[in-house]
Amino acid sequence: DHFPETHLHFFLFEDLTKDPASFAKTVADRLAIDPIFYDSYDFRRKNKSFRIRNAPLHRLKRSVGHRIPRRTRKRLKSVMAPVYRLNVDPAPVAVTSDELRVLEELEHYFEPYNERLAALTGLDLAPWR
Repeated sequence: DHFPETHLHFFLFEDLTKDPASFAKTVADRLAIDPIFYDSYDFRRKNKSFRIRNAPLHRLKRSVGHRIPRRTRKRLKSVMAPVYRLNVDPAPVAVTSDELRVLEELEHYFEPYNERLAALTGLDLAPWR
């Protein structure tokens, strides 16, 4: 009631992760910003999430890292990164049957709210199903 509809924009995070360049151009277009900037923008992920194999080793690395001066830490990180990758688990996280059951319950619980949200915003919430 307080804001004109033309000032409200709704986007899905799933669209950003699926095609960052297209998403950025859509946002720029909606905000009347020239989207050409994103034709050559580098959308590489720079801070990927990962699972670690040995949590105590990871905590030690972080604890020691915070005590080292920033400049030294950057150089040390570039040298040690290949070694530390041994502590990164590349396997995807497995979802248990209990987790799947709970996710189905949550999907059922939120269905009416998602339908209302879709009606209010005009978003296609199919990725949430």
